[in-house]
Amino acid sequence: MEPEIGRVMISPLSRREREKLQWQREILDAAQHRCLNQNFDELSMLDIANNVELYKATLYLHFHNKPSLIFSVMIESLKMLGNQLREAVN
Repeated sequence: MEPEIGRVMISPLSRREREKLQWQREILDAAQHRCLNQNFDELSMLDIANNVELYKATLYLHFHNKPSLIFSVMIESLKMLGNQLREAVN
């Protein structure tokens, strides 16, 4: 039997992939909290790493630099805002 057209097969994430996503979520949450209380120049990758109990080098494995981390925070914030607007309209 052939697979259905338009159907996407999604394989379950490995433990390592789930852990990576969890770390990224924690990093983004810590960075978002810091962004609310500090300006870009005051924001430190070391402070964010310390917040989530990671070495700074490990943080750089997830986000290559501060601008890429802040960009990811902004994207996540816009997604949340979009969801809130959709809920308000419905």
